[in-house]
Amino acid sequence: MGDNNWATSMAKDEENEDQDNFGYALQIVDSIAFPMLDVLGIIARAGPGRQLMSSEIAVSLPGVKDPKTTASMLERMLWLLATYNVVSCTVVEDKDGGVKKRFGLAAVAKYFVPDNDGVSLAPLMRLSQDKVFVDSW
Repeated sequence: MGDNNWATSMAKDEENEDQDNFGYALQIVDSIAFPMLDVLGIIARAGPGRQLMSSEIAVSLPGVKDPKTTASMLERMLWLLATYNVVSCTVVEDKDGGVKKRFGLAAVAKYFVPDNDGVSLAPLMRLSQDKVFVDSW
């Protein structure tokens, strides 16, 4: 009987965490500063649990003429998103003794990439940041 209470408690904790993440995702939707580069989609397409370096993401962006500069700017953006727990960040040492940051999807990011049914908050984000909508302010 005690095991059943524990399982029920764990399920409620997971449900509460999921609701909290969804609420946080809705706050991010209205953030005009959130970039529209499909960076989260690129990370998601790399596979579940994968983390990518900014240089790996930069080469996947359309129209990039200077991947090194793009990767540098992208790393700063991703670091900011990591401070807000939108993406995860792991610092790893490279073979030359330097450090590299690898970025992955945090729990809230799942709301911005299509799920198995193709549903996400990304279209709502695009709508709220559309030029016509923003210019009306």
